Amino acid sequence: MKKYKDFMPKADTQFRTWTELWKIDFPRLVALTLPHVQLAEQQSHLQLSQKAIDIIDEVERAKMKLAALVSEKEMIKKEFTAAARTYINMAKATPQFKEEGILGIGITCTNQTLDLNDMRPAIKTAVFPHHVEVSFKKHHVLSVAIYCRLPQDKGKWTLVGKCSKSPFIDKTPLRIENKPEKREYMAIYTDVQELMGHQSDICMVTFG
Repeated sequence: MKKYKDFMPKADTQFRTWTELWKIDFPRLVALTLPHVQLAEQQSHLQLSQKAIDIIDEVERAKMKLAALVSEKEMIKKEFTAAARTYINMAKATPQFKEEGILGIGITCTNQTLDLNDMRPAIKTAVFPHHVEVSFKKHHVLSVAIYCRLPQDKGKWTLVGKCSKSPFIDKTPLRIENKPEKREYMAIYTDVQELMGHQSDICMVTFG
């Protein structure tokens, strides 16, 4: 019989593999060490094991579908933007074009292209008795990923949340109860699938 650790892997892929093996070995484990566990209870647990596997598979399929949709979205946006820009530039080249008229119907066009890789969010922090508030300026439809670290983290950032509406409220408790701690916060834009642009400046607070 395999040796089981007292914890399960957190990553979904490893967790799924672990659960598959657990389904195989669980009946033997019960037979050898837990004879008081009734068959109905064993079957119920095996069904729960399969549910865990099934939901991980469903999430992976959803991720793949979302990735395909995001890719298609970007392609269509690019195609549409190029076509719309062509029509607007054609209109500008005609004698009938008037800038005031085009603005009057809500259409503007610029040759400047926004480089998402150059974006950097600006954040501000405020400390309250039970939370830290991180304010940011939202850029169009993009959300921000908020990270935090303490001096003892040795420079490693921990994601504390993603937010599309300012401010973000961080209710992470003190690492040591009743002991104030210095925290650093930073943010970076995200489109859910990946991080985009540059990290914000770092804001330092004393919480607690």
